[in-house]
Amino acid sequence: MIVDLISAGIQGGLGDAVMFSHLLGVSWNCSPKQAEIFKLFNRPVVTAGGIRIDKSYLAEIRDKGRKCRLDYVRRLLPEPVEIEFPTHNLTERELYLAKRKLDAVGRPACVLFPTATRIERTYPLNRWLDVDRGLREKGIYPVWLGESIEPDVYKFTGLEIREVVALVAMSDMVLGCESFGSSIGGALRKKVTCLVGPSNPAATGIWDIQYVNGGGCSGCHWGKPYRPACKYGCLPLQGIDPDFVVNCVDNLWQRGYKPNSCLVQLTNNCRRIDDGEKGNHTSSSPQSPQG
Repeated sequence: MIVDLISAGIQGGLGDAVMFSHLLGVSWNCSPKQAEIFKLFNRPVVTAGGIRIDKSYLAEIRDKGRKCRLDYVRRLLPEPVEIEFPTHNLTERELYLAKRKLDAVGRPACVLFPTATRIERTYPLNRWLDVDRGLREKGIYPVWLGESIEPDVYKFTGLEIREVVALVAMSDMVLGCESFGSSIGGALRKKVTCLVGPSNPAATGIWDIQYVNGGGCSGCHWGKPYRPACKYGCLPLQGIDPDFVVNCVDNLWQRGYKPNSCLVQLTNNCRRIDDGEKGNHTSSSPQSPQG
């Protein structure tokens, strides 16, 4: 069957494209950038037509994201659709070049995705710089996939999507906000730490990701109009201590993955780690990844 993403108004949603690539037996009418993601994961792309899924997003908003986004989409489709981790088609040379770049910086390498498509999902740049220095002090080598204002930060810019995905595939860890970087890291089964404030982890919770939640209000993600202040940043997300982020990344690296993610939450200025909590999603568990 064909699904139309264009009509859903998410032409630039690369994180959604990564998530939707887990659906079997679906062809996608999508934007050129999304098409790159689907093709990278060997999913068919078309240029017209398809089932409109606008209603699934409206249902998700009404339900305040209590289930994984894929559940809402699958419920709307006329035929049952299975979920499976996709196999990427990165070439050996692409992976070799990415590995060489990261090896030159140092190991273990943690790729950072400091930006997001929506400002309310973005962690402040000055705090990213503090995280960068803290990771270095822990013996972890941060690599920025995006722009930076400081010349002494290791960064790769102007990359094509396949180059970015190859770097993630060959990295040791991923740190980002609730956007494309965390999604692609989850799809490739990397050790991912995702900083969230306005986002509900249940909406994208098909992966084993360590979520660091700023706590407090998270209502702005689920309806409009937003509070005017929220358009310029999320206070709970901005308030996450960079040192705490560094410790979360380091702890995840030291202990490796557990069967389920843990939700790391800051509550009333107290630091608490609740192991085993999964963000309250109910999506079917994908099969083990290939490739």
